[in-house]
Amino acid sequence: MNIEKPLDKESIPFDHQEMTDVQMKSLFVELYNTIYWQAILRLIEKEDKLASDALKTIDTFKEPTLMARTQGWLSGLHVIEQHVNAEVKRREDIK
Repeated sequence: MNIEKPLDKESIPFDHQEMTDVQMKSLFVELYNTIYWQAILRLIEKEDKLASDALKTIDTFKEPTLMARTQGWLSGLHVIEQHVNAEVKRREDIK
């Protein structure tokens, strides 16, 4: 299946577990630069600030588990943004 072909939205299953990686990446590219993407980026920024602020208040020696969870939360926030940006860049490089 060529991932550069336009996607037939009718053929994409609504259940995310039935969606292929190709379909997922194509939808990510369509999401990019929409008002929905801007809302997602705003949420990521807000959560990033919350996690960063929380890290400043945690005592590493008294609460190492909480520290690790908060660091995981912080790093996980940017995963979707990185995936979408990488797929958009990859497709721009192909053109």
